[in-house]
Amino acid sequence: MRKLVHLADLHLGARLRDRDRLAEQALLLDWLCALLARERPDALVLAGDLFDVYYPPASVQRLWFDFLARVRREGLAGHVVAVAGNHDSPSALGCAGRVLDLVGVSLRAGDASAADEALRIPCAEGGALAFAAIPFQREGAMRTQGGGDAAAGFRAHAAAAIAAARALAPGAPLVAVAHATLPGASLSDDESERARRAVGGLEAVPADAFAGADYVALGHLHVPQPVGGREAIRYAGSPLAMSFAEAAAAKSVCIVEFPGGAGAAPTVRTEPVPAFRPLRLLAGARDEAVAAARALAAEAPAGPAGAAWAGLSVTAGDGAFSETCRLVREALAGSGVELVAVSDDRPPLPSASPAAAAALTVEDLRALTPDRLAADRLAEPDLRLSAEERAALLALAKEEMP
Repeated sequence: MRKLVHLADLHLGARLRDRDRLAEQALLLDWLCALLARERPDALVLAGDLFDVYYPPASVQRLWFDFLARVRREGLAGHVVAVAGNHDSPSALGCAGRVLDLVGVSLRAGDASAADEALRIPCAEGGALAFAAIPFQREGAMRTQGGGDAAAGFRAHAAAAIAAARALAPGAPLVAVAHATLPGASLSDDESERARRAVGGLEAVPADAFAGADYVALGHLHVPQPVGGREAIRYAGSPLAMSFAEAAAAKSVCIVEFPGGAGAAPTVRTEPVPAFRPLRLLAGARDEAVAAARALAAEAPAGPAGAAWAGLSVTAGDGAFSETCRLVREALAGSGVELVAVSDDRPPLPSASPAAAAALTVEDLRALTPDRLAADRLAEPDLRLSAEERAALLALAKEEMP
């Protein structure tokens, strides 16, 4: 039985607002090593966004290379197959590719040709797995390959990589690894999946662009899911919640087994990933948010990486936002929960009507002074300021006026 473990979107080095998550990410990699030790897959597949930024600091790179060294030194996976995502620098990842090839880590970045993306990986119990390891494709390159049509260029590139992989291992199960958006897949939110959609039509590439693959290991979207109801075409999802919108989302990695050779349907099961630092979203009007904060404080959850983190989203009701924040912080005080992000997401209240603004005369405008402008703006209802807040801000504005 040939086996692989599929995950994606590690986003090593990612922060949550201004909070460092490196300790949490180290716990994730330790957990993953324990999973690999139990499963002993022929391949560990990482489908892009290994890092959160193009040029991560040395501490983040050290975490990554220590992880790879441990996997290979302890024989936790027969091979590692990884591709660059849109958050990864093709040049920075690609420069280490040839060295990593020598130690059983095949990392393909954006500079690889379709032929270079084809791999044949021998398996412990005999036979092999074929891989078409396709990194994130930029619009310009795909337009060039597609004669001006980026989607056609992606199709052509994927077909060439799959054909080359099939030629290397004609009777083996073939796995296409890609970092891309397919239609019909679910997004978590705009914040954590920033730049998630590619321009130039690449998001419109249908699943049949990977025709000929027995399993398609996808990265780029953070929700674990099959695409179009097809279990063998899957997003592994991000193993950590990348924003408070994902706080309640179940995270997992995929374990894929191939009972036969080329053309045989694989079996897929998922392994849940624990929340190493729990995230909680407190949302609603003031009273709802405060009540939720009190209930959360009573639970006092704390993960092995430290206290839980909470985010506040006020979505309805009147009153000063700062007062709601104060009440929520008071409710959480002394618990194992820290409020790390706040957001006033209430719909804006109407300001002065367009008709009233249009009725202003030249004399009205000449009469306006900086302090009058500041006072009028601070009195507008969409700011939802208390009288005390308005007075304090107006005093500050007057101090700054020439």
